[in-house]
Formats: sequence, C-alpha cells, structure tokens
Amino acid sequence: MYTLRPSILADYDLVKELHHRAIGLYLAEGLGWSVADIDRSAERWFRGRSFQIVSSNGRDVGLLSIEDRGERIFLENILILPEYQGHGIGSAVVRDILTRASREGAVVVLLVLKNNPAKKLYDRLGFVVTFEDRTHFHMQWSDPGLKSETT
Repeated sequence: MYTLRPSILADYDLVKELHHRAIGLYLAEGLGWSVADIDRSAERWFRGRSFQIVSSNGRDVGLLSIEDRGERIFLENILILPEYQGHGIGSAVVRDILTRASREGAVVVLLVLKNNPAKKLYDRLGFVVTFEDRTHFHMQWSDPGLKSETT
C-alpha cells in the first residue's frame, strides 16, 4: 500500500506543498500562522530534520519523521496530501510504527494540534492523551499486552 524512501534535496517542493495543503489550515486556525509563517516553517523543518517520503502507487504522497529515543519512539510528523487522506495510507504507516514499538517494547509518543482531525485516527489506534497545552494534545501509545504483563 505504501513505501518509504529517504528524503533528498529535490523533495523540498513536496515538503512545502504538504505544509500548506495537509496542515496549513490547522496551523493558520490553531496557531494564527500566515502563509509566510508556514513557508518559513516548511523551510526550517526541511533543513533541520531527517525524514522519509511516503509513496503510494508510484507517487510521492507524504512524509514521515520519527525519532528513536530509547524506549520511546517520537512520531514527529506524518503528513499525507489531502487527496490521499482517507485511503488508509496514514493508518498503515502508523500501524507499522506501532508494530515495531510493540516488538521493541517501546511506547510511541506524538503531539497533534487540537484542531487537527488526525486526532481521531490516533484515538482509533489506541493513543491516549497524556497532557494538553493551549494548542496541542500530547498523546502516547503502548502495547496493551505489555501493560497487562506489568500490572
């Protein structure tokens, strides 16, 4: 359903498009960002992160950035172009991360803007809100099987 590949310099236009089309509305509404703010964020984000490009049916449709932190996997960012959302690509990517976390005995943590409907996906996949600030939900997933073994 999807493949991942390391990002390259030529992916900048895709990163900028994803920032505008996949989360631009939520950044504008939730944080009050302008188009220029989103452009600056996309550039800073692109230059400061190691990430992978998500492809489906031979087309680059999104990006994934995760950071291993020992027993925690930080799902920093998953963005999918709007026309590919709702087709199970993002769910499949996140499920694969959860499978890996379960295998490694790790938890998965993330932040999601409060106005981002992606929170519904995270809720369905078993993430729970551990903290919330003014703009974000901080969420965590851990393997239910591991919980029952330790309690």
